[in-house]
Amino acid sequence: ISASTLQYKNKNIVGIEYLMNDEKKIAAIKDIVKDNDYTNVIYIGDGLTDLKAMKYIKDNGGVSIFVGDNINDIEDREVISYIFERDYSKNSDLYNFIIKFSFTD
Repeated sequence: ISASTLQYKNKNIVGIEYLMNDEKKIAAIKDIVKDNDYTNVIYIGDGLTDLKAMKYIKDNGGVSIFVGDNINDIEDREVISYIFERDYSKNSDLYNFIIKFSFTD
């Protein structure tokens, strides 16, 4: 899900055109997952603004993954299924988890 988009004037940023927030993330997820089957959905978040979406996914049978090292800022860790370092490279722990998850029946 893409986040915010900026407004430009003469190649300079002059404001925010669209601001993605917690509720809009959940609305976007509902729009993407048309059949309400979240069992094959993985939500990857990296901050406090992802917690509501992570809770929504986890509460509906999906997997929520937190990436990063500021986990101490998160009080409600029950919304998080797994925690990984912020490493998206091939053969990282996160990469291998997603591959394994994707091919599990």
